[in-house]
Amino acid sequence: MTGLCCSCIHAKEMRNDRASVFLLCVLSQSDPRYPKYPRLPVLRCRGYQEQPCPKKDNSFRALIDKLNVKPGARVLVLGVNDGALLAELRGRTDDCSEGGRKKNCDVILLGVESFVDLRKIEPCRALLAPAGGLWVIYPKGQKHITEAQVMSAGLATGMVDNKVVSFSPTHTGIRFVIRKADRV
Repeated sequence: MTGLCCSCIHAKEMRNDRASVFLLCVLSQSDPRYPKYPRLPVLRCRGYQEQPCPKKDNSFRALIDKLNVKPGARVLVLGVNDGALLAELRGRTDDCSEGGRKKNCDVILLGVESFVDLRKIEPCRALLAPAGGLWVIYPKGQKHITEAQVMSAGLATGMVDNKVVSFSPTHTGIRFVIRKADRV
C-alpha cells in the first residue's frame, strides 16, 4: 500500500469474506469530512497522524554480539581492562589476545582514555584484516576526550565510522573500518 493511510494511526485494515483488504478511516465515524473508505493513494489529509514506529530494542543483546565478534574471529584487545568481556571473547574465539601486534585481525578493541591516546588508532589500521573493524572505546561525556575528537582521529587514518555502541555505563565505542575501495 502507498500513500498516507498506510502509516496513519486513524487507518484500520478491514477484510471481507473474499479476502479483499480495505482501509477504514476511523475519523469518518466522528467527522463526515473524511470518507469511510478513502480512495487510495491518499496524498494529503488534514487528519493524518503518523503511527510511531516501535524502536528496535538492542538492550538485551550481549556486548560481544553488538561488537560483531563471530566465532573463530581473530581478536586483539589493547587497553581495555574488562575481565568479563575478555572471558566472553575467549569463550567465543580461540584467537583472542591482549597486547602485542597481531596482524590480520577481524576485531580490534582499542581503549583510549585521553586525547593523546588517539595517536594509537593509526598503527591499528595496519593490523586489521581488510574487512575487519577497529573499535575505539572512550569515556562518555568527558571534555578531555570527545566524540568529535575520536571521529576526527579515526577519519584521519582514511577509515570510515559505521557503528556506535554503548560499551558500558561509562564508555562508548565507535567502530572504524577500511573503505571498501581501499581494501586489498
